[in-house]
Amino acid sequence: MLIEGHWHTGGGLRARQTIAALPPSLTNMGLRNLTEHVNLWGKGVTDERYVVIADLPVVSG
Repeated sequence: MLIEGHWHTGGGLRARQTIAALPPSLTNMGLRNLTEHVNLWGKGVTDERYVVIADLPVVSG
């Protein structure tokens, strides 16, 4: 799980940049927008905020 965002100041990463930087071996990757979840930030925000959730590949021993 990775929570990231791109802020009005220009800092951070856009969702597409984060997804592109992750290894292709990850599976079941999902992206969820968190911008509209005011309870997480204490107020409304206009920045791009999101969470990426993915599984590591299963390695049999």
